Amino acid sequence: VDSGDVTGNRFAQLGKTFFWKVRLDTTSTSTTPAFLQVAIPGGGSFAAQKKTSVPCYAFETGTLVPCIAVIDPSVSSGTVIRISKESGANFAALTNNLAVDFSIFFESN
Repeated sequence: VDSGDVTGNRFAQLGKTFFWKVRLDTTSTSTTPAFLQVAIPGGGSFAAQKKTSVPCYAFETGTLVPCIAVIDPSVSSGTVIRISKESGANFAALTNNLAVDFSIFFESN
């Protein structure tokens, strides 16, 4: 993801609860991935303690695509969010034509 593609990236921690809102615009995929992966800010310092999933969405070439954002301690020690399509289909290979928006909160270390 190019830095200019990140149009929203806000997070806060209250006690052990981590809140994060992300918006990626005009981003690209060079292959047809089963999921998109976004590293949480601060790396391991905010790692998830329990698996959490929330509905979110993407836009592929302007078409709304229902998705699920998941953070799981068994994947990269709970330091990445994986976004996949609800349908289970892969994302398309796109150049500057993919947008993703999600908000998630989870118990961190």
